[in-house]
Amino acid sequence: THPMTNTCHNDMGGPLMREKNGVWYLYGLSATKDYAVNSCSSATIFTRVSSFCSNIASTTGVKCI
Repeated sequence: THPMTNTCHNDMGGPLMREKNGVWYLYGLSATKDYAVNSCSSATIFTRVSSFCSNIASTTGVKCI
């Protein structure tokens, strides 16, 4: 996915990221896409990564901030 664009078909699991002060942060992962709509401009649902910080940290050793 390119910056400032929407997700498209087969983008499930793709990142929702934001740059702040030169550092990129992962905010969410693409959770679903409406495949009934033949368009890449329809709404996308993202899973909030911060909801899973403890699991991510214990599994990967990477600390959420």
